[in-house]
Amino acid sequence: MAILAPIQHPPARGNYLGTGARTLKLNFSILISDHASCFISPSLQTICRGAWAQKKKAKVEIDDLFADPESQVAPSAGSNATPRTHGRLKKRGLTSAARVERFNQLVGFVSPRLGQKPEVKTPRVRKSAWTHLVGLASTQEQLEKVVELLPKWKDMDCEFGDKFGDLLARRCDELSCPPLALKVFGDYSRYGVKMNLVAGRRLIHSLHMKYPIEDTIAAASLYSVYSLPPIAQDLPSCSMLIHACYKHNSKHSLQVAEALVPRLRTLLESRPPLKVKKESPRLAQDPSPKWLLSSLKQLDQVLYERNGRKAEEWLRTWRSQSGYAKPIDTTTATTSSP
Repeated sequence: MAILAPIQHPPARGNYLGTGARTLKLNFSILISDHASCFISPSLQTICRGAWAQKKKAKVEIDDLFADPESQVAPSAGSNATPRTHGRLKKRGLTSAARVERFNQLVGFVSPRLGQKPEVKTPRVRKSAWTHLVGLASTQEQLEKVVELLPKWKDMDCEFGDKFGDLLARRCDELSCPPLALKVFGDYSRYGVKMNLVAGRRLIHSLHMKYPIEDTIAAASLYSVYSLPPIAQDLPSCSMLIHACYKHNSKHSLQVAEALVPRLRTLLESRPPLKVKKESPRLAQDPSPKWLLSSLKQLDQVLYERNGRKAEEWLRTWRSQSGYAKPIDTTTATTSSP
């Protein structure tokens, strides 16, 4: 199988989607290569893998989003009441109007403090401000406003935490705008947001059924850019991509699907059945098993319709052993016409 040549120089401004995902002409060998490292651009080899700074405090006040050493060392008596107030707000939740007001307030504080020459230099913006901005965004337009601010943070030589990409991908999914996440991950040198495996799986999941196949393939191609396992080695991603390719049903997408199906079979046969209860708390933290089972169910039907029952026995067997499909009736399977 031909392997694409290593990338010697990063594309302009690090836009790894070229002129746009919808015009991407991608050799599908990159999706099934076991040598993902040969596609990593030099600029991405210096991505910082620093730990994500988790805040243990309950309050989410504007003042807490800025680096103010004095307030941390000697908090005033008045500030001690703030967590209790926020606790009540968090328990009963913000109204839509209050959410918009808080979002606009936070944007108003953050915006003039960003860039190489910020209008307001102190207090400095904390990294946690981005988490709150993404979380408070309740529309695509608000999330786009946050994305517009990201390059200014990077221009200050500041970095986002490792989990920020996952948060952004999840919020784009929830607000039905996954192409926005694809845009951010596709241009690292501009936005500075790294895509981890959790974010990559979520991006493919949010794109693969409702958006052009070019977008899903573009998302899959970013796995090698961010040193993630090749699609052919990641079971949930591989399954969702194959499903999307069959659904699109074009000459190119069918080539990708048919090249990946043998890899999918190898992955399933090398792994024990998936025992996950539908109401398992684990799914709230990592929904990829649910996505896998759903895409495998669809693939089971697609392969049966295309190749007959005999051809998809390996898939039905794995699903039945996982408790999500009826066992194959071998007497009818052997007599079934292709």
